[in-house]
Amino acid sequence: MLGGTQERRLAFSKGKPPVQRSHEGIENAASGAAGNRAHWNCLRTAVDSARVPGYDNTFRLGVRPGPGLSVPTRERNAKNPFAVTSDSLQQGRELFLTQCGACHGTDVAGKTQMGLNLYPRVPDLRAASTQNLCDGEIHYIIENGVQLTGMPAWGNPHLESSGNSWKLVLFIRSLRPLSKQEQSQEAAAAGSAHYVGSQACEKCHAEIYAHWKKTPMANVVRDPRTHPDAILPNLSTNNVAPFRVDEVAFVYGSLWKQRYFTKIGDDYFPLPVLWVVGNHIWRPYMVPAKAGGLVGGAVSAGQYEASHRPVVRRLPLGGLQHPDQAGRRVECWM
Repeated sequence: MLGGTQERRLAFSKGKPPVQRSHEGIENAASGAAGNRAHWNCLRTAVDSARVPGYDNTFRLGVRPGPGLSVPTRERNAKNPFAVTSDSLQQGRELFLTQCGACHGTDVAGKTQMGLNLYPRVPDLRAASTQNLCDGEIHYIIENGVQLTGMPAWGNPHLESSGNSWKLVLFIRSLRPLSKQEQSQEAAAAGSAHYVGSQACEKCHAEIYAHWKKTPMANVVRDPRTHPDAILPNLSTNNVAPFRVDEVAFVYGSLWKQRYFTKIGDDYFPLPVLWVVGNHIWRPYMVPAKAGGLVGGAVSAGQYEASHRPVVRRLPLGGLQHPDQAGRRVECWM
């Protein structure tokens, strides 16, 4: 490419008048160079996402810190077709963890490895900048994404909407901070709260409770009055420390050993015998070797109650605590 002086010399050598650049052309060339330089600086800023951007860099890229400025009015005024229920919130949470968790994190703070290296940074969905958006704006952002950011468009204009984006809106809305009235209600509820048995969970979590009731953990402690098959052995074969079925408040265990507890007043006490499931034999339970009475130093239920009376403390959620053979306290949970 020839410079201005070389171009004029070449024109004189060919017998042509030199070409004079107008002031307008020079100004256009200068403005073009400045524009190219600004464009390069903009691209360099966009590519260098490891730096922590400020508002100057954000506006230089044409990105508004709070997305949603250009959401169409119709989309902004759209209403969520799904009601707030435990099922819809659970579905929204599962969608968030599978689709959004990589950037936004499981705590929705955006402090993941990917979220911290995107530019602009991934927002905290609990913050006011997100929660102040209306449902339609959040839905539009999920469906269409945000230009010049790492937020993709999850909607497909060629397919009928599945409603997943609206369920995500429900979940994001559930992350908002509690109002003062809600905080006072929560504090009042916490003051009067008390522990209840596992069965109380069935009212709100019927499906989960029904599944849990079939697990070994739920059946480790069973009442023979509600579960007649809870007592595994034939009690007539018990020649160690005989007891009756009506004396058993609950049984503990069914895979390796089975122990039996009786209730006196508000306390529970272990009976001095256990059933070894694998060997199909009775063994003394928690009885000192020097104790007199039945075979192997075992005593009857009445003798054991009168001489030992171990302290059994009832724990929350149906748990029990009793001493084991070494005198340690063992907690049994439902």
